[in-house]
Amino acid sequence: MKKTLKKTFAISAIAAMLIACSLMALVQAQSTQGQLGKDLASEIREITQTHKADIQNFILETKVNRAEAQEAKLAIVDEYVTALKSKIDEAKAARADAISDLQAGEITEEFAMQMKAIALDLADFAKTMGTLGKELGALGQSTPSSIRESVANLVAGLQGDF
Repeated sequence: MKKTLKKTFAISAIAAMLIACSLMALVQAQSTQGQLGKDLASEIREITQTHKADIQNFILETKVNRAEAQEAKLAIVDEYVTALKSKIDEAKAARADAISDLQAGEITEEFAMQMKAIALDLADFAKTMGTLGKELGALGQSTPSSIRESVANLVAGLQGDF
């Protein structure tokens, strides 16, 4: 029953994301018509990105739950930690670029949209960090001391990046 619910959630989320993507493409094509189109495109982009992050977190949890050995679970979490660190670095660079453009007097209508997208990315990263923290906590409780040390290092790495 629980697996069926998760599968249904995943399929529903993917369908919603596909619908939102097609609507976003349509709205972007028509966004020259005014602010309403831009606002709608922004909202759809936000919904799509949120669902995408939820799906990625669901995939992470599923991969960890399906892995048999603790080392395999740790490797999966480590892969996600590395990817998350890279995404955080990209978001920091994008934020620095946007702020430097602002300070250089290159304020555009897109600045607010860029900052909103960066803030949304950071919120998604925080969600993923929560999922990773939960998985690392579970691994830390049920593993031998050698793996527990690796878990502690991953947790410390996550805390330093955000």
